[in-house]
Amino acid sequence: MPKTPTEEELRMEVEELAEALRTDQGLADLRAALTTRHLRPEDVVLGGLVESEAETMWGVFVNRAGECTVFKILRDGQVVRWDRVEDPSSLASQYPAINVAVSIATTQKL
Repeated sequence: MPKTPTEEELRMEVEELAEALRTDQGLADLRAALTTRHLRPEDVVLGGLVESEAETMWGVFVNRAGECTVFKILRDGQVVRWDRVEDPSSLASQYPAINVAVSIATTQKL
């Protein structure tokens, strides 16, 4: 049975993902998708991110208001999912850091 990450490990993951979102060239498609939807990468944090071998990425981000959006972006940059989620806790089994991400997004300077 895999070890459950500590809150500190989850916080570090969210902070690392936030930095990657702002600077990693591999996340340019996600930054473009945010910008297209009038969101700035510096105003959101990732509560989880998965990339497949086929270079498809999916995950969830949280804005400063605590609103969560689940997304899926194909290798060519096409957004095939962009859905607001009302209950962030419902995502915890797939994205263990989601509740930490909500806390960081709503209470700290991003």
